[in-house]
Amino acid sequence: MLGIVFSCVLSLIIGISCIFSYFYLQANDSIELLYSFMRISSFDLTLGINIDILSTISGAIVSIKTLCTYIYSIFYIDKEKSLCQYYGLLNLFYLGMLGFIFSPNLFQMFVFWGVISAISYLLIGLERENDIVSKNSQCAYLTNIIGDITFFTGFIILSNYIDSLHLNH
Repeated sequence: MLGIVFSCVLSLIIGISCIFSYFYLQANDSIELLYSFMRISSFDLTLGINIDILSTISGAIVSIKTLCTYIYSIFYIDKEKSLCQYYGLLNLFYLGMLGFIFSPNLFQMFVFWGVISAISYLLIGLERENDIVSKNSQCAYLTNIIGDITFFTGFIILSNYIDSLHLNH
């Protein structure tokens, strides 16, 4: 129960900080924390965080929605046998969403999209005993794989035309 309360408080803090960041940033401002991860000739792959107006609004929406999901789940899944697994997966899903929102480049967005796809498969198929739930989780995963392949194809095509996958360039 302490972990659930901690997750709720953390989600609330992140949501409030995103709202305050929205009011702090000007229209064209952007805060970036970048780390050069890999350099191949003129191609530079950076990892980091990009905070701008759009990401703060999206971060606040995702945080508030996740907080509502936590609160709803306390009453809905209180007698579930896989409660720890459910909240662990929900926290990983929330982390993947925030990673996707605050990504500074397309590569990092692709990685977090894959995390979100895998965690959604695990969340949907949490009750493996039910055949309908198992089939629905497989259907959702196949849909996400199609999205991953499309995203990766666009990623490869775009990387052939530009030198940087950075979103602000």
